[in-house]
Amino acid sequence: MLRASGQDLMPTKLLEQNVKTQDLKDPRVKSLGLRQSILSPVETLAQSIAGIAPSAAPAMTLCLVYGLAGKASWLAYLVATIAVVLTAININVFASRSASAGSLYAYAQQGAGRLLGMLCGWSMVLAYIMGVCACAEQASIFIDQAQLELFRTSLPFGVPVLCCVALSGFIAYKNIKLSAELMLWLEVASISVITVLCVLIGAKHGWAIDTSQLALHEVGTQGFRQGLVLAVLGFIGFEAAGALGEESKEPLKDIPRAIFFSTIFSGVFFIVTAYAVVYGFSSTPIALGQCSAPLAILSKQLGFPILAGFTIAGAIVSFFAACLAAVNAGARVMLAMADDRYYPRFFTGIHATNKTPQPCILFITVACAVVSLGLLASRQSVLDISAWSGTLATYALIFPYAVVSGAAPFALRREGKLQMKHIIISALSVLTMSAVFLGSFLPLPAAPYCWFPILFIVYLLAGAAWYLHCHRRDRSH
Repeated sequence: MLRASGQDLMPTKLLEQNVKTQDLKDPRVKSLGLRQSILSPVETLAQSIAGIAPSAAPAMTLCLVYGLAGKASWLAYLVATIAVVLTAININVFASRSASAGSLYAYAQQGAGRLLGMLCGWSMVLAYIMGVCACAEQASIFIDQAQLELFRTSLPFGVPVLCCVALSGFIAYKNIKLSAELMLWLEVASISVITVLCVLIGAKHGWAIDTSQLALHEVGTQGFRQGLVLAVLGFIGFEAAGALGEESKEPLKDIPRAIFFSTIFSGVFFIVTAYAVVYGFSSTPIALGQCSAPLAILSKQLGFPILAGFTIAGAIVSFFAACLAAVNAGARVMLAMADDRYYPRFFTGIHATNKTPQPCILFITVACAVVSLGLLASRQSVLDISAWSGTLATYALIFPYAVVSGAAPFALRREGKLQMKHIIISALSVLTMSAVFLGSFLPLPAAPYCWFPILFIVYLLAGAAWYLHCHRRDRSH
């Protein structure tokens, strides 16, 4: 009798615990079976910081911005920061009210309806796949430089690309907390190296102000506009923390803060490094606009060749952290869409021990490997291939940015909280994202860049057709 009573008591205790847990759970946080409430505010922030990969701008993108905007590069990053912060404010209208793994897909559904929401998710999956490809390809460029410096030889580019993709997928599969901690320390390391370099540049010039960068006499309107487009593109990925709605400890607080402060931090970092690097190149015979490894060259010019190796290593780990952030975010958006039956039910699977979206991670990892190898088989330069991948990823994220920004006032109006400032912030954000999209291919560039907007629009039309199919299927059941 005692044994039977003991067995009867166990389920009752467990039931009481489960009821208590459910009562404590915020109904605004949608559960899809992922590990709950394990990421600290800093680890949540690391997801968005890694998504931006701030070390990538001075390491690779700044030379392109300078080639267009010249000594107004710092101003281009300042304006870009303001534009992206406005977008972050609109996203946070939703992020502060609900949380799930769906990120902008879920926000767009709430504010703009099922069709636009599905298209945003459809677009984001493409963005994260192409983003992983771009970051893995860019990491392979710096890995190749490191191999040449150390061993005077290098492996085929496909090897480091596949290693980067596979390792990102494996870590994402194992543990989201491990992923967050790794991303955090990788970014801290790479940002610290660049900060040291900026300090050395300031010390060399006696901390004098570079008045030529502030005068803006030689800045052309068209060049500045095109440079501004590239500067805005450097922020792509800041929304990545939005996919941690179930795993963040206090998602309705931590995710909005991560999205907002990642843009502020990265923007300040971009402005300072742009100013410092341009100042540093003013005393060298090498043109910054024609330089593929500006930080390594500056390190050698300053008399610290060992720092050149650290800048290359910093770029590698930053691009790898961005790969990891994109795999994590993309898999969770895909999981949320599968839960809504836009993807096969197979993709709703969660690993029993790791509590990670294993089928979605596997799909994204394999897709990235196949796409990267296919692009490398074209025998074009890896720099060009990474630019192609990054361009498509950018288009695919600008679209949900604009949709969510445009939907924010409507969500606020339904709550009776809409004010004129919300309309202005929304309009400025939508206009900025639209200008970035149009400015990236107007005037019409040479092939293949002139085809990318068309490919993206065709991809969206395919998504709309799939949505109609799913809608008819659901109505027939």
